[in-house]
Amino acid sequence: IHRYLEGSGLAQTISYALTTPEKAERFSMKPSKTTNLDWPMSEEHKTLRLSLISGLVDNAAYNAARQMKNIALYEVGHVFYENESGNLPLEEEHVAGLLSGSLTENTWSNTAQPIDFYTLKGIVEELLETIGIKETIKFAADSSFNDLHPGRTAEIYLGEEKIGVIGQIHPEIAGVFDLEETYVFELSVDALVAAEKNSVLYAAIPKYPGTSRDIALLVEETISHNEVMDVIEANGGKWLQQVRLFDLYQGEHIEAGKKSIAYSLAYLNPEATLKEEEVNKDFEKVKKAL
Repeated sequence: IHRYLEGSGLAQTISYALTTPEKAERFSMKPSKTTNLDWPMSEEHKTLRLSLISGLVDNAAYNAARQMKNIALYEVGHVFYENESGNLPLEEEHVAGLLSGSLTENTWSNTAQPIDFYTLKGIVEELLETIGIKETIKFAADSSFNDLHPGRTAEIYLGEEKIGVIGQIHPEIAGVFDLEETYVFELSVDALVAAEKNSVLYAAIPKYPGTSRDIALLVEETISHNEVMDVIEANGGKWLQQVRLFDLYQGEHIEAGKKSIAYSLAYLNPEATLKEEEVNKDFEKVKKAL
């Protein structure tokens, strides 16, 4: 996890596990009472944290106040949930990350692109792929986090188990810390360690050429990318190798409340050259199902 996140451009930080009662409750992935010290050294370090994100936000604010516009941080550490069956809290190891500004600098050959939700989502997806998680990963939109943007936040599921959250810091919270548009994620490392992993498999480069088909759909705004992908993958046939979303359009010539989305479907038979009628038959099944 350390090696991958540092390779993605994030710098490691280490925050205090003790903070203020207000900060300790922010960004928690699940409801829990906080744990307070009877004799704290100061009011600033009185309560055990429920999330790593709060510390990352403090660190980002410290850097932003010193003219650092591009901020990319991560932390691996413990959070402390209420233990209803004992005096000591339940400790869980988590990993969290924060991005603000851009991951690249402006140069003569490259224009810096501002980070967005999908920049961080891509980093999280690649991290899980690098670990070799076998179970299906899903991102489910969620608006229940008070400290995150209600329209740019998702819970992360490993199969049926919720293991994390990703989203934009709520603009009101970002304003308090004088931060620009800022995105964060947090995952349970304990859940990732316990999850079943894929075996590493090696395969020869295919000898036979593949082919592809493109399809554009006009759908309701409420239809998610995951819903479309589930239908395509369930009906794609045995030669479907990859599905890629390559266009999303809303605006002129599209009625209000709808969007146009376009996908490219790649087909390949590793044992022989695919016949046109085989691909057409499978592609028709996808179109009918959609």
